[in-house]
Amino acid sequence: MHAAAGMKRLIAISVVTALVIVLAVVAGSRGRPGGDARENTGTAAPAEAETPAAAETPAGTSGSADHSGPADDPIPPRPAPVNTHPREISGSVQPPAAPAPQPLPQAEAAVVARELNDVSIPLSARTARIRELAARGDGVSIRILMDLGDADVYLSAAAVEALGTVRSPGAKATVTDYLRGKLGSTDLKVLSAAIKGLGNLAGDSAIPELERIIRENRVRPDGYEQMVLIAAVETLQHIGIPECTPILVEELGRSEDKGWSLAYGSVLVEALKQIRTPEGKTALLAYADRLAERRPDDPLAGRHYDDKVAEARAAAGAD
Repeated sequence: MHAAAGMKRLIAISVVTALVIVLAVVAGSRGRPGGDARENTGTAAPAEAETPAAAETPAGTSGSADHSGPADDPIPPRPAPVNTHPREISGSVQPPAAPAPQPLPQAEAAVVARELNDVSIPLSARTARIRELAARGDGVSIRILMDLGDADVYLSAAAVEALGTVRSPGAKATVTDYLRGKLGSTDLKVLSAAIKGLGNLAGDSAIPELERIIRENRVRPDGYEQMVLIAAVETLQHIGIPECTPILVEELGRSEDKGWSLAYGSVLVEALKQIRTPEGKTALLAYADRLAERRPDDPLAGRHYDDKVAEARAAAGAD
């Protein structure tokens, strides 16, 4: 009996041990993906073999099942960026030149002239057409602008101003003579446009006429002398050569005259500052001293004079 009891205990222990081993094996296989297959084959599969496309998915894209291609297809490279500024790569590459304006056919001249005087057409469209005619610079376009400049209409000054921008070599002499003729205009806007246009086209050869304009318009019956004088001074500044200095110095010397305008004085100061001659510097310092001597006692007016004195001295290069 003792032998039979011992045998039963041995069998029970063996059964329990076998159960423990089986449970351990099952638990271990569940803890590893694909564990059953690996236990059966005896080889370890690489971890990345489960998702071969995951490492190739670029940032910002989804690696989900939406990818319909083979898992090992290579991702196509991004196309090289297209350079939209060829001049940045090579200075020899230039954008195509704008086509030159074509001459206006004579058959269209009457139509264009009527359009320019048609007040039902917006003013902006008509002024744009005036600039277009000046850019063309052909004989027909120039004649239309001259006729408009001679007419007593609102756009006369715009036509004269546009003529002062003409660059056509064949029209330059004709237009310059026309602008010289407009220096006697009683229309202030036309006169100012002619002054600036003549300086633009004639350059230093216009200096004697600009000097005459300044001397003849220091006093005007209509009281608009400053408008004409400023146009002439700014044109001399644009020409910008030392030969412009004498008339500017002469004008600045009138600062003691009754009714002298400090605003006009500032225009002269700026012109002399830009031209920069020894005579101009001397005139600027003398002007500053004269203003300082007659500085008003009124605090507000006095500060205004102080600003003008400092302006003149700075233009002369003085501290």
